[in-house]
Amino acid sequence: MDFLKRRAAHSSSSLAKGIGAGLGFGAAIGLIIGNVALGIAIGVALGAAIGARRGSHSSDEQGS
Repeated sequence: MDFLKRRAAHSSSSLAKGIGAGLGFGAAIGLIIGNVALGIAIGVALGAAIGARRGSHSSDEQGS
């Protein structure tokens, strides 16, 4: 049960980091394409996907 709690905490942490990175990345994309709101939406979506993926992979590798 502890493993599941740690895995959930790690996954959400990676997801939050991904979303945070996505905000900055998306703002930069938005400035380039001229639509900041669209850029942030794209960046957050990509950041969340990457963060969720990292969280699930790194938890699986740790095992226990």
